[in-house]
Amino acid sequence: MDSQLKNISDSQFEVTITYPYEEVKEEFAKEVAKKIQKISIPGFRKGKAPASYIKRLYGDSLEYEASETLANKFFWDYIDDQQIKLISKPVMVDIDLKIQELFKFTIRYEVLPQLDIQNYSGHTIEVPELTVTDEAINSQIQTLKHEHASFQEDSEVIDNNYKITVDLRKYNNNDLLEDELFQKDIPISLFHPNVLPEINEKALNTKVNDTFDFTIKDTHTHDHDHEHEEGHSHEHTLVFKYQATVKKIEKMIISDLSEEIIKTLSYNRANNIEEFKKLLKETAENQNEKSTTDFFISQLYNRILESNPFTPPPSLVENTYNNLLEDREKNPRTKKTTLTDKDKEALKKQATENVRWYLISDAIIKKENITLTDEVVKELAQINAKKMGISSETLENHYLNNRETRERLRTDAFELFLTKNNVMKTVDQETFNTNMKKESEDAKQ
Repeated sequence: MDSQLKNISDSQFEVTITYPYEEVKEEFAKEVAKKIQKISIPGFRKGKAPASYIKRLYGDSLEYEASETLANKFFWDYIDDQQIKLISKPVMVDIDLKIQELFKFTIRYEVLPQLDIQNYSGHTIEVPELTVTDEAINSQIQTLKHEHASFQEDSEVIDNNYKITVDLRKYNNNDLLEDELFQKDIPISLFHPNVLPEINEKALNTKVNDTFDFTIKDTHTHDHDHEHEEGHSHEHTLVFKYQATVKKIEKMIISDLSEEIIKTLSYNRANNIEEFKKLLKETAENQNEKSTTDFFISQLYNRILESNPFTPPPSLVENTYNNLLEDREKNPRTKKTTLTDKDKEALKKQATENVRWYLISDAIIKKENITLTDEVVKELAQINAKKMGISSETLENHYLNNRETRERLRTDAFELFLTKNNVMKTVDQETFNTNMKKESEDAKQ
């Protein structure tokens, strides 16, 4: 027996195995005998027709039928002998039988790539400095006051601290007002930041039964591909004109947040406005810290991926791609949308990167022997307890006594290792934006 191995990619191989026919003729004879036992010949009981008679009828076809069975058997003998661990079903590429001369076949198979991951430590990643100002907290308090404000019916809109209810009629393409009502009893909160400035302006000083006109512009960007020129984008703007009839006017009555509301909003962690502001600031700071950490890890992932190029196993990519498609079908926001070729391409790229990162992270974990020791669990509990607003002892006890939670902590332990072995550099927002813009421009060149 002779074998020749061909490297297709980092995870795909083709092995060509060749036997002199003399070496495998007994195996062929056994397989042919099995097939003869299943053949029915008129005038003979099943399996009892003479072999010479069947040979005259079938020629060498029984040997050729047996060749695929034996190729699979010999291939698995080779896999066991070489101690190869396959990750997908092998594929027969070629099979060649020359009776009395040789038996040769080629099979393609997939394995996990053998990776020697480099450059996963010593990186410096810039993150933006995110600060929580008193102005931001006061603005958040003001928003909450708006959300818990009461309303009192009034006769005229004096400023933007009003809610109005309107009926809408639509203008047609000839700028004529349609007779039928377009929408009825539409509430508009004039104090909401997303309200069109034109509506705020036109609604000012209106009274019940007054009318005002406003327009809504809807701009779409279309991609065009032409036979003799590259694709380009074209913006198309639709303009819709409406008339609003004011049916009801309500003035917003803003008051300080009550103790009851503060307790409800803070889950009983604050009793007055000062404690509540302090809690809001701590929460915002924790969110900022999480945002910068997530950005740091994301950028670090990209650096490590770029430093370790390899082609992942196609079967794993295909499985991951199908899982992403399944998730898309379950997502209420995307399940009813059409899956375009660009969407498929993006999902395929995401699947490829997901598999690559899984294999890279697994290789690093094994190389560095990153395990979930009690010391690591304690450190993670201290980090996460601060974010969750509970004691580290309580969280550590939960981690140590909950096997399912401990399994999920393995990713946290890996990210903790990366955080300790790379540098997160905080820079001011302007410097960060400038550097990110430069990186983006360099990447395009």
